[in-house]
Amino acid sequence: MHFTLLRTLREAFPLNQARLYFLAAFLIALIQSETVNLVKISQRFQSKKNAASESNYKRIRRFIADFDFPHQLYLDFVLQFFKDRQLLLTMDRTNWQFGKAHINFLVIATVRDGIAFPLIWQLLPHSGNSNQTARIELIRELIEVLPVTRIQGLLADREFIGEEWFTELKTLGIKRCIRIRDTDRVGGIPAWMWFKRTEAGITYSLYRRVLVFGSKMQVVAARTPEGKRILVASDFSACDTLKKYKARWSIECLFAAVKETGFRFEDTHLTRPERLSTLMTLVGIAFVWAYMVGEWEHQKKPIKVKKHGRRSQSVFRLGLGHLVRVLTQRRFYAPAIKILSCT
Repeated sequence: MHFTLLRTLREAFPLNQARLYFLAAFLIALIQSETVNLVKISQRFQSKKNAASESNYKRIRRFIADFDFPHQLYLDFVLQFFKDRQLLLTMDRTNWQFGKAHINFLVIATVRDGIAFPLIWQLLPHSGNSNQTARIELIRELIEVLPVTRIQGLLADREFIGEEWFTELKTLGIKRCIRIRDTDRVGGIPAWMWFKRTEAGITYSLYRRVLVFGSKMQVVAARTPEGKRILVASDFSACDTLKKYKARWSIECLFAAVKETGFRFEDTHLTRPERLSTLMTLVGIAFVWAYMVGEWEHQKKPIKVKKHGRRSQSVFRLGLGHLVRVLTQRRFYAPAIKILSCT
């Protein structure tokens, strides 16, 4: 076991010794495996007694089934990397199917340099879109532990609309920047009628705020090079609205990192919501660690930029690759572990 990792984790997660040891061993095995498949994790899991992988598998299953990971500890861990910065939130869903079970995460994350850090989530008991009640419950749960004064605003796509939802955000004092549909009513008429003639590369806005789902908001429009119209209702200025909204894509990058390009969350065979939530917490810790290591590596030696203007790899993948190497070789890992303490 990497005892440097144990000491560092103890600062962020004041758990008892057995659970702390499990957390450290699980993170190492998860990162080395690059998958949430518990069988593969158990094969790399370093138990104190060098137990067989079958015993490790049972222990991992018991931990995930029985331990209710304190979410406040997780949230404090993530927020240490933002100090006193204002947080721009983004909300979205990620879902897939395992057998007949629909796994549907509703997530609120915070934006950081092109990617989002997961803050809080809820397993929806159905497939498909979230409803307004679920969104309201989740945002209220978040502000119980995160002061509204730290929230710069919330970004969301067209799924996340509705008068009750918009009114709740306004009541809470959270600025909205949410895409709406062409057919949604703006000032009493379908939104598209305000922006019949729009050209790619030009931003359009109404000269005054109008009613959108019961709230007076700024409405901004643009058209993509492919001809798709984008309409955003916002509490920000017309100049800032699309700049803010573009950051919504960061949560898609998070989902990609958690799933296909990182920890392959869809490999899990877990279906119970409470167990999936615990697994998401563990993955969230590993994701934040990998990203922060990647940021550290990128500062030392910037990632190459290809001819098309994009980086050759993401900051997250850079960090994950570095962690896989140092944790597997058990060499030069102290600086990478120290990053977890944000010092």
